Amino acid sequence: FCVDADGAIGTRLSKEKSKYIFITFCADYADRQINLPSRIREELDTKINGEEDLRPDLFDAALDEIFELMDKDKFPRYKNSEEFKDFLVRLGVFATEGDDL
Repeated sequence: FCVDADGAIGTRLSKEKSKYIFITFCADYADRQINLPSRIREELDTKINGEEDLRPDLFDAALDEIFELMDKDKFPRYKNSEEFKDFLVRLGVFATEGDDL
């Protein structure tokens, strides 16, 4: 979601691209549904299916929500986990497992 929505920032959104992002990630029936409050989901649905041109900031509230959830919820715990540190070592980001994040 973040890659598709963030890539649309600063550009004029087509209805097709916006509908793809909404159907894939935001709709109640989305295969890869992200955790959004119903208020944001309904606002997106209304704007995407409306007659007005779509603004480049269409997905900003959804992106903010996702980043806030990641920041406050499990992501910080995951970043401090041994699994994540091992993953970074395997990627070569850190030379040893003792390096701090």
